[in-house]
Amino acid sequence: MNESIETIQRIGQKIQVLIRQRDSLQREKDRLLQDLSSKQKQVDDLTQKVSLLEDQVVALKAATAQMDEKGKKEFEKRINGFIRDIDKVIAHLQA
Repeated sequence: MNESIETIQRIGQKIQVLIRQRDSLQREKDRLLQDLSSKQKQVDDLTQKVSLLEDQVVALKAATAQMDEKGKKEFEKRINGFIRDIDKVIAHLQA
Protein backbone atom coordinates (compact mmCIF):
# COMPACT_ATOMS: atom_id res chain seq x y z
CA MET A 1 0.00 0.00 0.00
CA ASN A 2 2.87 2.37 0.83
CA GLU A 3 4.41 1.73 -2.59
CA SER A 4 1.17 2.73 -4.27
CA ILE A 5 1.00 5.97 -2.30
CA GLU A 6 4.67 6.75 -3.04
CA THR A 7 4.12 6.03 -6.74
CA ILE A 8 1.09 8.32 -6.79
CA GLN A 9 3.07 11.05 -5.00
CA ARG A 10 5.96 10.76 -7.50
CA ILE A 11 3.50 10.96 -10.38
CA GLY A 12 1.88 13.99 -8.77
CA GLN A 13 5.27 15.68 -8.38
CA LYS A 14 6.15 14.98 -11.99
CA ILE A 15 2.81 16.39 -13.08
CA GLN A 16 3.47 19.56 -11.07
CA VAL A 17 6.89 19.95 -12.73
CA LEU A 18 5.34 19.48 -16.16
CA ILE A 19 2.61 22.03 -15.38
CA ARG A 20 5.23 24.60 -14.33
CA GLN A 21 7.21 23.92 -17.50
CA ARG A 22 4.09 24.29 -19.63
CA ASP A 23 3.22 27.59 -17.95
CA SER A 24 6.76 28.88 -18.48
CA LEU A 25 6.69 27.86 -22.13
CA GLN A 26 3.29 29.52 -22.60
CA ARG A 27 4.62 32.81 -21.18
CA GLU A 28 7.66 32.61 -23.45
CA LYS A 29 5.43 31.88 -26.44
CA ASP A 30 3.25 34.90 -25.66
CA ARG A 31 6.32 37.13 -25.35
CA LEU A 32 7.74 35.85 -28.63
CA LEU A 33 4.42 36.42 -30.40
CA GLN A 34 4.39 40.02 -29.16
CA ASP A 35 7.95 40.50 -30.38
CA LEU A 36 7.03 38.99 -33.73
CA SER A 37 4.03 41.29 -34.06
CA SER A 38 6.16 44.33 -33.25
CA LYS A 39 8.84 43.33 -35.75
CA GLN A 40 6.24 42.64 -38.43
CA LYS A 41 4.79 46.13 -37.94
CA GLN A 42 8.27 47.61 -38.32
CA VAL A 43 8.83 45.61 -41.50
CA ASP A 44 5.46 46.73 -42.89
CA ASP A 45 6.24 50.38 -42.10
CA LEU A 46 9.67 50.16 -43.71
CA THR A 47 8.28 48.35 -46.75
CA GLN A 48 5.73 51.11 -47.21
CA LYS A 49 8.45 53.74 -46.89
CA VAL A 50 10.66 51.97 -49.45
CA SER A 51 7.75 51.74 -51.87
CA LEU A 52 7.05 55.44 -51.50
CA LEU A 53 10.69 56.31 -52.04
CA GLU A 54 10.88 54.07 -55.12
CA ASP A 55 7.86 55.88 -56.57
CA GLN A 56 9.55 59.19 -55.89
CA VAL A 57 12.74 58.05 -57.59
CA VAL A 58 10.78 57.06 -60.70
CA ALA A 59 9.01 60.42 -60.72
CA LEU A 60 12.28 62.25 -60.20
CA LYS A 61 13.98 60.40 -63.04
CA ALA A 62 11.09 61.11 -65.37
CA ALA A 63 10.92 64.76 -64.42
CA THR A 64 14.64 65.48 -64.56
CA ALA A 65 15.08 63.93 -67.98
CA GLN A 66 13.25 66.85 -69.62
CA MET A 67 14.46 69.78 -67.51
CA ASP A 68 17.41 72.12 -67.81
CA GLU A 69 20.04 72.06 -65.05
CA LYS A 70 18.48 74.90 -63.01
CA GLY A 71 15.02 73.31 -63.21
CA LYS A 72 16.44 69.96 -62.19
CA LYS A 73 18.09 71.40 -59.09
CA GLU A 74 14.92 73.23 -58.06
CA PHE A 75 12.86 70.10 -58.59
CA GLU A 76 15.32 68.02 -56.55
CA LYS A 77 15.12 70.55 -53.71
CA ARG A 78 11.33 70.28 -53.69
CA ILE A 79 11.45 66.48 -53.76
CA ASN A 80 14.03 66.40 -50.96
CA GLY A 81 11.78 68.70 -48.92
CA PHE A 82 8.87 66.35 -49.47
CA ILE A 83 11.02 63.39 -48.44
CA ARG A 84 12.07 65.17 -45.24
CA ASP A 85 8.43 65.95 -44.45
CA ILE A 86 7.43 62.34 -45.08
CA ASP A 87 10.30 61.09 -42.91
CA LYS A 88 9.16 63.38 -40.08
CA VAL A 89 5.60 62.07 -40.36
CA ILE A 90 6.78 58.45 -40.37
CA ALA A 91 9.03 59.08 -37.37
CA HIS A 92 6.14 60.74 -35.55
CA LEU A 93 3.85 57.81 -36.32
CA GLN A 94 6.43 55.29 -35.12
CA ALA A 95 6.96 57.14 -31.83
